Amino acid sequence: MIPSNSADPAVIAMEQVSRVYGSGEAVVRACDRINLTIRPGEYCAIMGQSGSGKSTLMNIIGCLDRPTSGRYLLDGTDVATINKTRLTRLRNRKIGFVFQRYELLTNLTALKCHFADDVRRAGAIAAATAGGSGPHPHGPGQPHG
Repeated sequence: MIPSNSADPAVIAMEQVSRVYGSGEAVVRACDRINLTIRPGEYCAIMGQSGSGKSTLMNIIGCLDRPTSGRYLLDGTDVATINKTRLTRLRNRKIGFVFQRYELLTNLTALKCHFADDVRRAGAIAAATAGGSGPHPHGPGQPHG
């Protein structure tokens, strides 16, 4: 049972979450009846063999994909009950992504890719220029120390 109104509510709460691809004989159960609760301040590692559903589960947690069945609450919001616009807003405010591969746009610097809106970009440039070093014009795949 997903906890509700407890003294320390879950940031992530999943109950019997499954993600199924295909149909008929070609069904693939990428995630099968996952139960997971993560409270504020807790750390969690998602580990498993290749093909065990780690990326699928991370996509569901990150609201990039929705479960086929089960219930997922992100900071108390049932992600299955909200429209795409509200889901995008929730993901923008509640989730940060760190990718293993370069997920940057090749024609922009890392700074421009990371800071999409003007307000955050201005703060980032101010922070980057503190000490007189100036912003770092590194592109994707270019080490910058």
